[in-house]
Formats: sequence, C-alpha cells, structure tokens
Amino acid sequence: SRIPPALFYLHLLQHFDLSGSDFYFSTMPSKLAPLTHLTHLSLSS
Repeated sequence: SRIPPALFYLHLLQHFDLSGSDFYFSTMPSKLAPLTHLTHLSLSS
C-alpha cells in the first residue's frame, strides 16, 4: 500500500501510527522530513 500524499502536508502532525498496516519501508521515507512536530511514529507490524 501507499501512504496518501496529503498526509505529508500535515506539518503539525505529532502522532503517526501505521502499526498493523501493510506498509513496508526498507528506509525511512524522505517525505517524513517536513513533519518537524512529529514526536511519535509507529511502524510496527
């Protein structure tokens, strides 16, 4: 699956939980860089 691009425009996003989803990343997506308020990121399966 792909993450909807609109989510990367939520610059004030603090919590991003993709756990249990079917997303797969071999490296961190560079699109996360602008999310400077992000304090919690969950990518667990």
